[in-house]
Amino acid sequence: MTILGNVESYFIIFIPVSIYLLFRRNYAEFVTILFAILIAVLTMQVFKNIFQRVRPEEFFAVNQGGFSYPSGHSITSAATYWTIFRILKIKKVNAIVLIPFLLIPFLIGFSRLALGVHWPTDVIFGLLLGYSISMISIDLYNKLKVKYD
Repeated sequence: MTILGNVESYFIIFIPVSIYLLFRRNYAEFVTILFAILIAVLTMQVFKNIFQRVRPEEFFAVNQGGFSYPSGHSITSAATYWTIFRILKIKKVNAIVLIPFLLIPFLIGFSRLALGVHWPTDVIFGLLLGYSISMISIDLYNKLKVKYD
């Protein structure tokens, strides 16, 4: 589950999604999702370098470098999946389709705790930051929809 939160995974997934969105001329969706990913990655780097919190090394189940606070996996997954969730909800997509986009960030955050590479506060703050980025992204989406519709 944790691999779904890797920054590289977002860009691997985003390439075919981008092609689809651009082909369909869904520019607002394209820009919004890209914005959410990029702002999440930038926010993660800024906060990690400000706080420089050491990881809980005595609990490591996998080898993980870098700083702990906040959880980058939590920030990027929440920002990306919850932005997609909100876009799909605005488009009135079936609720069953929405459920994975809502749950994946929580599962990724839990996986980071289970692997012992984060403290609980790392994950909680990461999810809150991701949620905030998602909300800002949806504001952008609403403005872009007016422009492109």
